[in-house]
Formats: sequence, structure tokens, C-alpha cells
Amino acid sequence: MLREALEYVFEQSERATDKGKARKLDLPGDGRTIVVEHNGQMLERKVPPPLRAHTVDSVADLVDAAHRWKSDAGNVIWISSDRLVLVIDDADRRETVTMPLVESYVFTRIKRLASNPTIDQASLVRLLRVELRGVARATELLTAVRKIKFRQAESGHSDIQHGNESMGRAVEAEVTGADAIPDMLVVDTNLYSNPGLDEHKLAIGLDLEIDVKNQKFLLRPIPDEIEKVTAAQLSAIRDEIEVADAAIPLFFGKP
Repeated sequence: MLREALEYVFEQSERATDKGKARKLDLPGDGRTIVVEHNGQMLERKVPPPLRAHTVDSVADLVDAAHRWKSDAGNVIWISSDRLVLVIDDADRRETVTMPLVESYVFTRIKRLASNPTIDQASLVRLLRVELRGVARATELLTAVRKIKFRQAESGHSDIQHGNESMGRAVEAEVTGADAIPDMLVVDTNLYSNPGLDEHKLAIGLDLEIDVKNQKFLLRPIPDEIEKVTAAQLSAIRDEIEVADAAIPLFFGKP
């Protein structure tokens, strides 16, 4: 008898618990409100908006966003080589506006040369004519590269004597027209394609060597050149923000 009584009390408790639970109803709406059922009643509840996670394309838009969304704790902007991030509330640090930095094709191509500098003559012509826009004295350089002539000559000898036998081969490589090829190229290009930044051009120095033996060229940025121009561009972005609003705290790095 006691067991049946305990089971009855447990079942009634479960039913009361289930009845007291709120259940969301799948009804059409605009996403701003939901309808829940609680204790047999239909209740309407507002849906809180998500945290801000906006994306903008230009520095001017990022500054405007900092002016539009302010907080008591203040907002800050973090600057790195791939993005700028506006933290709307520095005390909360959960709502942000991000400006991705979109690399230009020319800058991306130059960075690839740092890890893969070897290129043949035909590819170098195309690179200078089409891909690396902004090369200084491009017409003269293209003419010089097209006139380069590689040549290899082989010669051999043999010496066969009693108790002594040797054979050898010598490969002579030479190139004509190399005198007209400079040791360094300078490319004037924008690093990023974002509106406003696409007009800011920087000079990037490239080392150019001729691999006579393999009939190839080696073209790559001079040491620390990528880091130097990137730092210069980020400093220019910082200056632009400070001119627009000197009160916004700026930091190099990521939040």
C-alpha cells in the first residue's frame, strides 16, 4: 500500500512539473517575437537582438560606426595586417565591427615570390607585362628580358692508358644580354583593395638574379621588404583614423 502511494505521489509531481514547463510553439512570425505555452496559457515573448558583429569595407565607415555606436566604457580600434576591429564596448568586448583588409592581386603575387622565386623567361615576360603592374621602367625591362639568350655547350675528353682510365665532361653555360637587366626592380602598388586604400601606393623592391646554369630567373622581395611596407601602410591607416577622430583609442594587434 505504501509503495502504491509513493508511486502516485511521484507521478503527480512529474505531471505538475511537465505542466509548469514552458513550450515554444512553432508559429509563423517576423523573428522578433515567439509564442510559448505555459500552464495552458499562450504567452508572447520578445526575442532579444543578436550581438553586433558588423562588417564594413572602408576606414571611413569604421570611424562612422565608432561614432554611431558608443558606450559608457568607450570603444577602441585594433589594427593588424589582415583586419581592423572596432570593439564597441571596451568593458563588455562582445560587440564588434570588423573591417577585413583585402590584399591587392599585385601584393599577393609579390608575397608568393618570396617562397617561390624561380621563374622561366616566358613567365617573367608575362609577370612584368600583366601581373606586376606598376614596375618602374617596365617597357625597357620587358625589351631587355625578351632579348636574353641562354646557351650551353658541352665538351668531353678521355684519357685511356695502361692502369689509368679517365673520362670527363665540361658544361659551359653563358647568357647574352644580361648587362641590360637590373639587379633590382621597384614596383609601385597598393597593398590593399579596400575603398580609399586602393589609391595608397607604396614602393616594393624586388631582387632579380639570373640563374644561367638552369636558364631561369630568381625574382623575390628583398629581405624585410614585405614587413616594412606593411608596417608603413598600417601606420598610414592609424594616421587616417587619428585625423578623423583623435579620441578613439588605437592599438596595433588583435582583441
